[in-house]
Amino acid sequence: MAASYARKSYCFTIKYDNKTLHMTTWFRREHFKDYADFCFQKFGDRVKIWGTINEPQVFVYLGKQMGFPSELKTEPYAPLIATHHIILAHSAAAKLYQEKYKTSQGGKIGISLPIEWSMPYDPNDLKDLAATEAKLDLQIG
Repeated sequence: MAASYARKSYCFTIKYDNKTLHMTTWFRREHFKDYADFCFQKFGDRVKIWGTINEPQVFVYLGKQMGFPSELKTEPYAPLIATHHIILAHSAAAKLYQEKYKTSQGGKIGISLPIEWSMPYDPNDLKDLAATEAKLDLQIG
């Protein structure tokens, strides 16, 4: 099932000079890695904190709302497939930065995850503590 999508990722947004370019066609994660490599080369002397992808879960949810590519419209696992490939694209860019640029540029790289923070209603109640932990585990692992 996932093998036919194994080298594809979906869409991304590029913001540059206050202009937004929405890429709505399919991109391979290698393209994302190449784009990241270009950014690291051109801006690495000034940028020290890199964020590869902003809120991938939201990204996938909105992608589903706007419509996945035709090959995935009837696929029940489409959100999981899309999320998988978004994470692979992040991983490729992060690995590239760590191996090729970190030593010379001294920056950091990460991914931005959306988190709805939770607190137990009663911090002394074991059930509230367990529910809080379970909710956070579902969101961020």
